[in-house]
Amino acid sequence: MSQGMRFSREVTPMDSVASAPTSIVETVVSETFSTWASRKGQSITPTANPDNDSLPNLIEYVLDRSPTVPDPASLIEVTAASITEPAKWNPDLAAYPPWANVWVDYSTNLHTWQRAIDDPASGYWLTPSPVARAFFRVTAQPLPEPPLTVNPNAVGPATP
Repeated sequence: MSQGMRFSREVTPMDSVASAPTSIVETVVSETFSTWASRKGQSITPTANPDNDSLPNLIEYVLDRSPTVPDPASLIEVTAASITEPAKWNPDLAAYPPWANVWVDYSTNLHTWQRAIDDPASGYWLTPSPVARAFFRVTAQPLPEPPLTVNPNAVGPATP
């Protein structure tokens, strides 16, 4: 299984003390940033950037990108279709990773950044009001979720 995939199983608790109805247990395959960085042979410093692109390792981790292959510019300049419409940008992310919060920020002056408005129906992120041009960037924050482990001694034999 690869990172981001959903793993689910039907579980029917039964032992000599009690039984319960069948439930579905589901989790998302994920790993911590430090585990990911170590597996990739990278520093566990989130700001490390061995490929010298515009994305530090922490952003590449949450976007599931390679820390050793340069990505295109992370800052995109967009000219609005007209001065009466908001500027919009589609970052073309295949899927938002479930192990991170991901959003798009925009700025009209490269000094003050605000969160853009997500329009899932169109796939675009928009400025909240009409602008002549805007700069967009992807921002991400990993979720503080530890990896799940199962003690093999606590797992009993499967029952039909």
